[in-house]
Amino acid sequence: MARYLIIGGILAVAMAVYAIVDLTITDDRRIRRLNRVLWAVLIVLVPVVGPLGWLFWGKAPRSAAPPEGPEDSTEFRTQLGTWVSADESDRRIAELEQQLAALDDEAQADQARRDEPAAEEPTESADDETAETADHTLPADDRDDDSRRG
Repeated sequence: MARYLIIGGILAVAMAVYAIVDLTITDDRRIRRLNRVLWAVLIVLVPVVGPLGWLFWGKAPRSAAPPEGPEDSTEFRTQLGTWVSADESDRRIAELEQQLAALDDEAQADQARRDEPAAEEPTESADDETAETADHTLPADDRDDDSRRG
């Protein structure tokens, strides 16, 4: 008989600890019927009924919690305080994407215009410089021969 009381006591303490931890990490919007402090007092003072009450009646399901931010709802307020429907928001986003695409096209066209003159004008000085440097450099084999002689 004592063994069952010890096991029951351990289970009651474990259930109370779980309920207190669950209560502390649960968002305020999901707490029903009582406030957080009263649930904590009930869980601690009434060992088995308090934790069961919290788990079955005090904590709302996740789907019952309201949206976290205004953008989670189908309509949300703008910075000026007016409501914008989801359709209006989608239209504005599409319009901004078109404007960005047009700006990208302009930037690519400008880059292409800048690159064209450089490709069309060959420089003769670059050819002269490579010819001059080719005359003054010796192949690696010739350099080795010169260093052995001297």
